[in-house]
Amino acid sequence: WWPVVSWDVEMRADTLRPAELMSEPGEWPGAVSLVGASTGRVLETGAVEIEATVDTLYGELRGESLAGRIEARLRGEDLVLPAARVAWGPARVSASGTAGTSLDLEFEAAAPELGLLLPGSEGRVAARGSATGPRDTPRVRASFEARDLALETIRVATAEGDVDLDLAGPLAATVLARGVSVSGRDLDSVVVAVTGRRDSHRLDVAAHGPGADIDLAARGGLDSANAWSGTVEVFGFEADTVGSWALTEPVEVFVSADALRLGTACLESAPARVCLEGETAGGRSRAAATVDSLRVERLAPLLPEDLSIEAVVTADLAVEMEQGGELTGRLEMSTSEGTLTRVANERIRRLYFDPISVTASSGSDGLTGAVELHVADSNGARVLDLTGRLESPAAIRSAEDLSRLRGQPVSVNLEVQADDLLLLTDD
Repeated sequence: WWPVVSWDVEMRADTLRPAELMSEPGEWPGAVSLVGASTGRVLETGAVEIEATVDTLYGELRGESLAGRIEARLRGEDLVLPAARVAWGPARVSASGTAGTSLDLEFEAAAPELGLLLPGSEGRVAARGSATGPRDTPRVRASFEARDLALETIRVATAEGDVDLDLAGPLAATVLARGVSVSGRDLDSVVVAVTGRRDSHRLDVAAHGPGADIDLAARGGLDSANAWSGTVEVFGFEADTVGSWALTEPVEVFVSADALRLGTACLESAPARVCLEGETAGGRSRAAATVDSLRVERLAPLLPEDLSIEAVVTADLAVEMEQGGELTGRLEMSTSEGTLTRVANERIRRLYFDPISVTASSGSDGLTGAVELHVADSNGARVLDLTGRLESPAAIRSAEDLSRLRGQPVSVNLEVQADDLLLLTDD
């Protein structure tokens, strides 16, 4: 057999269990078997020639039958795939072509029951595409259609998209979704478009519906490490719950596998302004936010229909956390004088409150917090005076630490005229 090594073998594998390779084994019951053959040789030069055929792929996964056939030939670095077809229940996928120093591949896939592939989801999807050109910088063209999609709180009636990605040249991608619902918020359409090149492109997103409109435009690019950096030039939204808001000026953004950075992003809906900035990298995270001149009336759609509050809110928040360290930060929030009005049994009941002050801080010494609230009725008589303070020696290193605050020392001073608080009831 020397100097050429050759073989001609038959293959058989019984009762392979894919569940053992999955992160959620319980969602992938079943077993797969296959029957095939392979011939090939290793030449004196070290080149390899292989022909392999999986004549029969069969079994059952998640209660659906699995069947398929795969043919492949390897000549050195060139892989020839005359045909590969797999059927899993109603789902179908097929591929053919060549892959070596250059690519010339085509594929088609159809999933009439998406929940079979993605547990917990619904809908049907069909896709087709190709990959051609140099192996390191191929051109990928693909398109898809989808209907009746659902996953958790997201639903999409129809969606379609096209991708034309040349890793050595221009790229273009468009996705159009109609009849979108997110957590009960309906949108007539959502359009996402990307144009440009890998290292310099533009992203546009537009979503429109009866209760909300969103527009976003950004420019940026991916570097050799697949980190994206760029600028969000336009971001604005209008919703019947909070009104119309827009980005006051462009904001820089950086996203990589292990880091995220957001420059100062300020949204304005005159006279109100909300700003946010932060980053996470190298085990350290920090964030800061400010709220200025936000009228509580803007949140009226989020309150019970019979309740309204008139006041202006101002707030500052700054937090920071090192990996394995404590959460440190401070919150300061206050309101203007305000009014709380409730309509019950055709009667209007109104209370007036002085400016409300809330502060909280966290650090290695633990947590502290304070609140002060004074409420009067329409005659000016005080019905509620509340001064509260919280102190805890617990340092916050994770979300689980918050559940351990129960039983820590808390000091509260509370004075209430209970009879007058009946103004808030229906009686």
